[in-house]
Order: sequence, then structure tokens, then C-alpha cells
Amino acid sequence: MNTIKILDIGAANHIIENRWRFLGKKIEVILFEPDERSFLKLKYSGHEVYNFALGAKPTVDQLNLTRKPECSSFLMPNTDYLNKFPNKERWDILDSVDIQVRSLDSFSLDLDFIKLDTQGSELDILKGSTETLKNVLGLEVEVSFVEIYKNQPLFGAINQFLLNNGFEFFDFNVEYRYGRQKLNRKGQLAFADALFLKTPETVKKMTTEKIENYISIVKAHNKEDLALCLK
Repeated sequence: MNTIKILDIGAANHIIENRWRFLGKKIEVILFEPDERSFLKLKYSGHEVYNFALGAKPTVDQLNLTRKPECSSFLMPNTDYLNKFPNKERWDILDSVDIQVRSLDSFSLDLDFIKLDTQGSELDILKGSTETLKNVLGLEVEVSFVEIYKNQPLFGAINQFLLNNGFEFFDFNVEYRYGRQKLNRKGQLAFADALFLKTPETVKKMTTEKIENYISIVKAHNKEDLALCLK
């Protein structure tokens, strides 16, 4: 079994999800986390960790540090929407800092899978990753259906971009709903972790190692029917 290389962008509170456990030690994880508070917790995780933000091009941008670190974003929270729900204070901006931004392509990483959760900047990061994506087999991207952050790209824009770059939407791994009284799974569908994959027809043209890694990835996501297309 080959080693699967996974990149977690926006890696606050990173854990290896159970779906990957069958790989044992055949998994290599790289983490990117721009918020210093979360980065310091990841520093001794045993994984390779970068304290960089990613985007479409090299620049310096202002990161809004929110009360809950996982909500920090380059975008402003959309308080008109968030004020309708409980626990809105987690989006309170405590400070803002200038952060160095690089494109993912500038790191020249050979990856199999990308997990992307960056509070509204996902599409901007993907635009700086077009070369890297050529060898990537799948992604899990946090996609929004409402503007939790002002002017953030929604699911349709991300879906179209990835479709243009050789991926198809296959499923929602997790759905997140906001209820007016409780933040439970019974309210409005606000955002989700969306699974995008290369098709088996595309993967057939790749190297033997990539084909084998694709089979592991679709197995992890209970999409074994895709692997059968490669036999």
C-alpha cells in the first residue's frame, strides 16, 4: 500500500478522521494554519506544519482574529445573518494582524487529497493551486450556502471552479445547520463539507501509484463503486 499524502488547509484542531484509519501509518499529513493561536497547538502534533496563509497570489492580507479561533477569517463576519442565531459572539473580532499569503503552487507539493476549511477564502486558495490540483485525486472543501462572511463565494462558484479543473462533486460528508433557537442539525442548511473527486475515467490515465491511491481514497469515503471502474 502506498503512502497517501493529505494536506489540511485551515488545520485548527486537526485530527486524523476515522475514515483514514485503515491506512495505518501509510498516511502523510501536512498542515497549514495562519492563526498563531491554533498554529501553536499544532506545532508539536508530529506533522509538518506551516504558519502561512494561502491565496491566489503572494501578498500580505489582514486576518481578523475572532473570539473562537476556528472562525478567524480574511473576510468580515456577516453579522446581519449571524445575529439571528445563538452563540454569535464567537465571531466577535478581537484583533487583526497582517499575515503573509502565498499560493499553494509556490510550495510544489505532490498531494493526493486536500482538506480545505478557511472561513470563506476557499475559492481564492483554489485559484492559487491549479498546478497542484493536476495531481490531486480528491478534495473535501467546506462550502457555504449562505454568506456567513460578507461576500464569500458560495457552493456554486466553488463547484464550477473545480469542475473546470477536472473534479466532480460527489457528496456532502457532513452538513451543518443553524436553528434559530439551537445550533443543531435541524435548522437551515448553512454550510457543509463537500467531497470532490477526479473521475475514474480521468484517473485511468495517471500513474499506477496514483490509481492505487485513488482506490484508497474512494474506499475511505465509501465510494468503492468508483474503484470497480478501474479494474
